[in-house]
Amino acid sequence: GISTLAEFYLDGDPLASDPSTLPVATVDATYLTLTFHRRDDAEADVTTQAGQYGTNLSGWTSVPIDAATAAPDVNGGIVTVLENAELPDTITVQIPRSLALGGKLFARLQVSK
Repeated sequence: GISTLAEFYLDGDPLASDPSTLPVATVDATYLTLTFHRRDDAEADVTTQAGQYGTNLSGWTSVPIDAATAAPDVNGGIVTVLENAELPDTITVQIPRSLALGGKLFARLQVSK
């Protein structure tokens, strides 16, 4: 149920079903956080890399994911990149819960080539 590009990006194995490679969402008092691993060679090979959020499932706002940790965006979204030498990078995308509307806030990973 995952696209080949997303599986490549997340360092999955196309010959095995392994849900542990999928982004994990956690919530605390301040942020909705997506955490996942990104292959080093996907960094430059994938055209669009973004954490996306919205208050419904039809409109999304993007937080671009770059090669390195970035300062918070205009809405307070934070991307942290932990370089793991030859292992896949650990990426966290933090979305402020203050952006929720009516208590609803959704997040997803978007990759395209």
